Amino acid sequence: MYPMQIAVEMETASRIAKEIVGQGGFQDLLRLLQAHLVGQSLEIPSRQIARKILDYTSKYGEGGFQGRLQQIAVEINRHDPGVLQ
Repeated sequence: MYPMQIAVEMETASRIAKEIVGQGGFQDLLRLLQAHLVGQSLEIPSRQIARKILDYTSKYGEGGFQGRLQQIAVEINRHDPGVLQ
């Protein structure tokens, strides 16, 4: 199941590819995703990373950064419905 390949929409790919300013856990996660984004294909390297993505989209509100991950979270849940168990 992992690494998981996800086809992302152009808008999502553009959001991931945006410049990241600052340091922190979320910025580190975005940098990792940028390294695994090729065009509109995103590789989620591990279940641990998938869980981090889901945590950021569900626990930390609707900030601009978290909005970058919404489509990815939907795809993770579709491909691995038990990821949070």
